[in-house]
Amino acid sequence: MGLVAFGWRVIQTVGKGITRLTIVSGFAAQFSTAMTVLCASAIRVPVSTTHTLVGAITGVAIARLGTRDAVDVAMLRKIGLSWLITVPAAASVSIICYSMLRSTAR
Repeated sequence: MGLVAFGWRVIQTVGKGITRLTIVSGFAAQFSTAMTVLCASAIRVPVSTTHTLVGAITGVAIARLGTRDAVDVAMLRKIGLSWLITVPAAASVSIICYSMLRSTAR
């Protein structure tokens, strides 16, 4: 439900909100994200592609300009806050769904 409702906004925020990306820096961020996810999968460590991509874009921006000023820190704070809110929200939805399914199974 979240992807359908807010997927476009996540893509816009990650693609444009953190820093200005060029074709090369966008490729570098995507490639490093893919390699990180592949390596983590190979050793059976679960990782979030979105979290990994945000880290890669932040790293590319810092490497490109050599300073933290290349990154919109306010946007990173908003992203971090949304990640903190997501965990209890997902847990709450899971509890509600489980309770409803369990009550109908009786």
